[in-house]
Amino acid sequence: MLRVAAFLSPLLALCALLGCTAAVAQSDGSSPRAARPNIVLILADDAGIEAFEPYGGTSYRTPHIAGLAARGRTFTRAFSQPLCTPSRVQLMTGRHNYRNYEAFGWLDPDETTFAQMLRTAGYRTAVAGKWQLSMPEPFSPIEYDTARAAPNVTPAMIRDDYGFDLYSLWQLNHVLAAGKGPRYWNPKMERNGSLLPTRPGDYGPDMNAAWLIDFMGEASAEGVPFLAYFPTALPHAPWVPTPLTADGRATDEMHSPEHFGANVEYLDRVVGELVAAVDALGIADRTYLIFTSDNGTAVGITSETLAGPVTGAKGHLTIPGSHVPLIIAGPGVAAGTVDRRMAGLADITATVLAVAGIEAEIEALDGRPLLPVSGHGDATPGFLYSWYDPKGRDFPPGAVAMSPTRRLYADGRMTLVEASPECCVLRELDSAQTGAAADGEPRLRELLLMHDGWDTR
Repeated sequence: MLRVAAFLSPLLALCALLGCTAAVAQSDGSSPRAARPNIVLILADDAGIEAFEPYGGTSYRTPHIAGLAARGRTFTRAFSQPLCTPSRVQLMTGRHNYRNYEAFGWLDPDETTFAQMLRTAGYRTAVAGKWQLSMPEPFSPIEYDTARAAPNVTPAMIRDDYGFDLYSLWQLNHVLAAGKGPRYWNPKMERNGSLLPTRPGDYGPDMNAAWLIDFMGEASAEGVPFLAYFPTALPHAPWVPTPLTADGRATDEMHSPEHFGANVEYLDRVVGELVAAVDALGIADRTYLIFTSDNGTAVGITSETLAGPVTGAKGHLTIPGSHVPLIIAGPGVAAGTVDRRMAGLADITATVLAVAGIEAEIEALDGRPLLPVSGHGDATPGFLYSWYDPKGRDFPPGAVAMSPTRRLYADGRMTLVEASPECCVLRELDSAQTGAAADGEPRLRELLLMHDGWDTR
């Protein structure tokens, strides 16, 4: 049974025990603001689809994520960027990386984010977890406004430049290897302008989940639609014992791949607590829950699935490097459905705006809504494009155009995509070995050419 009450504020815990709902404290819903749905967006860190039971994963127990899939729609062909910062920049802005990705660890404060658009529309917004967007690394060759970067980021900047009213973040002003501090045990966490005093027994993901749950409860009690964005650190290295597996005192220095599974399972637990809080507040009928990941599993981590073993390839523009979970539940989403369309992070951005009723901003994005909201649902094509540059990281850059059955890379390689009949592992096969024609899907070549030649930041 989930320890939901341990994470809820006393008011919400009482509400959960008595079975009441936040509706009693809300307005009558007659205002446009009250009519907008809430959005809870959870971004896992370094976890490909093979880590999760709804996608045929068998190495780790993820019953709460499976439960979320049972109440919503599971996308089997969702792709992120292969690395964390490129993915976060794309998700926040809804645009291809060649338009606005300048350096690792950096999102230009002048870019427009989905949180800014929601806030303008009347949402109360909060972010908790891993930031890694306010200090370019390495510092050159880009030019940036040092007054708007770490260590000078203020709550007003997070609100005005990025769109979040409130925040609880690791790696905001305290950055780089020498200063960022732990993300898990005794974490170095900044909350609304202050460095939190933490103790050895404090665990970062728990602290942030509890804070977001309180935020959700307060916004619901006031009848204000909210965005709760949770870019959690789990299950990114260092893989250390979790509160469920620690035998005595644990620290972020207890790094070992053998703890990877425990980190996946604790991610599942935290997802379950957020979903349970939505249910306890009585707001499930007006709340969208979205779960995805920023890239594939780390290199060297092999997980078992119903279709056989899958080895992570984070950083590489291949299927294991970028094939990620995407589950959406909420109003109008049929429970237990499976969606095999191609989907990218920019499509998630567009979906967030669509469910919030912010139609005018969607056309400026590189994604299209994935849900049938206001007629947009069937507009997502069966193709996807990705431009990738690790910006100094030791991974190869490139671009790829994708369909459900083929992938054409900018260097001319064509691979065939084989889908397992057991949900949902995809494998790439070399076209030279299969005898498939390299130009068998001309739309992919057209897609690459359409994006070729764009100026990059």
